[in-house]
Amino acid sequence: MPADQRDAMIERMVRPMMENMRSAMMSSPMFDAAKAENPKFAEVMDEFIKGEFEHSISMTKAAMPGMLDAMARAYARRFTLDDLKAISAFFETPAGRLYAAQAATIMSDPDVLAAQRTMMTEAMSGMQERVEALTARLSAAQESK
Repeated sequence: MPADQRDAMIERMVRPMMENMRSAMMSSPMFDAAKAENPKFAEVMDEFIKGEFEHSISMTKAAMPGMLDAMARAYARRFTLDDLKAISAFFETPAGRLYAAQAATIMSDPDVLAAQRTMMTEAMSGMQERVEALTARLSAAQESK
């Protein structure tokens, strides 16, 4: 896959997922107190999250050639040459070409995005309590040293 197509595929797959995560984080009750205390909190946090996402996308693009080589080796260990030829033949068919072109866009489908938003909202639910429990356990571990 040419680098420009690969990069575009990464953009289509990763950006919608990251936007869902950002939305869930920024609307979570965990940040409500911080947003109430400091009006700039949401702006600074949103900027930080967006920067981290850009870093992740850039890193993913840079790592993709190595990842594809690793995946090729993994496929070679799991499939016979005949299996790989059959898989390759599928991708030469109209359905295979359509699948290859559309598979990356599945992650930005409205139904998938909605399911992700629900999952992220549920994941953030209770996060503040879990972080507080972790902080207490870390403090206790520090004191028992």
